[in-house]
Amino acid sequence: MTVEVFALPDDSRGGALAGVVVLEIAQTPAGELAGGLLADLGATVIKLEPPEGSPLRRRGPALPGEDALAFQSENRGKYSVRADLGALATEPWLARLLATADALIEDLGPGRLEAAGLAPETLEQRNPRLVTLRISPFGQTGPLAAEPGDDRIAQAFSGVQFVTGFPDRPPLPVTVPLAESWTAILGGSGLLMALFHARRSGRGQVVDIGLYQAALRMQEEVVVRYDRTGTVAARLGTESPIVVPANVYPTRDGGWIAVSGAGDQPFARLCEAIEAPDAPKDWRFATPAARLQNRVASDALVGDWIAKHDQADVEARFADFGVAGTAVRSADDILADAHVKARESVVALTSTSGQELLAPAAVPKLTRTPAAPPRRAPTLGEHTDAVRSAIERMGARSRVDATDRPWADAPAEAWGP
Repeated sequence: MTVEVFALPDDSRGGALAGVVVLEIAQTPAGELAGGLLADLGATVIKLEPPEGSPLRRRGPALPGEDALAFQSENRGKYSVRADLGALATEPWLARLLATADALIEDLGPGRLEAAGLAPETLEQRNPRLVTLRISPFGQTGPLAAEPGDDRIAQAFSGVQFVTGFPDRPPLPVTVPLAESWTAILGGSGLLMALFHARRSGRGQVVDIGLYQAALRMQEEVVVRYDRTGTVAARLGTESPIVVPANVYPTRDGGWIAVSGAGDQPFARLCEAIEAPDAPKDWRFATPAARLQNRVASDALVGDWIAKHDQADVEARFADFGVAGTAVRSADDILADAHVKARESVVALTSTSGQELLAPAAVPKLTRTPAAPPRRAPTLGEHTDAVRSAIERMGARSRVDATDRPWADAPAEAWGP
């Protein structure tokens, strides 16, 4: 196989983060997704891997002789350097790389950087502008900081699992890696905020996030309701605790339709669509509070009508009436969907052996600074020599600070429209 060599830092793809150099030391989905989100937006993400490679290279389905498909999707466009963690402190060129990077992402767990001679205080001395994103199950501090955990543990600890499922059955974990994914998103957002501050102040900082915190952050309604009323949220199956009707209903032909009737006007449109235009005049359905109190009747009003019709017909009718309702789609449905294609929400990648594979596209879309499509994921250690030879160029790259802009200190009215 021919090894591809690229100029570093790689600005050829463009993107809002072009020229930003991120060193990623990640071995969990959250860490790799955080780096992947930044790479999608044009950042130069250099992945430091141990001699045996990231464990995620071997986790999940794979094409023959290749790394796992999920790994290839999440690490597209990154650079792979093969080296032990301790070498960052002892190998001169790696120490130089760390000293010139804009950000570091690590998910090895509390104490691992410190044990390798890379404590945040040490990193700050070598690179005062460095922003360090530290991802761990329970955060860097607190009684549980050293405890192991992953997405399912975070869902259980944060209360997400307790409220997921049906009341007469055990709690269910959400199969989509909810905690890992939101940790990557919130952690990556925090890293960008810290980068923005570093460009104004010249000082970096540590962004500390635990998997359980990301899951807990999304449970405002659960937390606030308990604090003010003492009510512990319970499992409601596919229903919503605050909106009725909002459920997943079976159709005549064996499909499923997800519906949300939040608000009086949306509920009125829903009633028109299901041929019950006078339902909003019924005292049981007249207000959101009344519908909550009469959950079973409200749910049956919608469910009984949907059960008499085919999925495609229901979805089309809901679209005509402006109802928030859609077919529950499987993977094959999603990839064939016209809207998904029109929005280019799926991107074609090339695997390490040259085969095509489809993966979710970069999110969000940026109108002024879109990044070009990413390269394939790297093989283990593929760019070690290229990165090593580019250290001096990376260190000499120009960095734009807010104070370098002529309008940085100008009053807002001087900026113009």
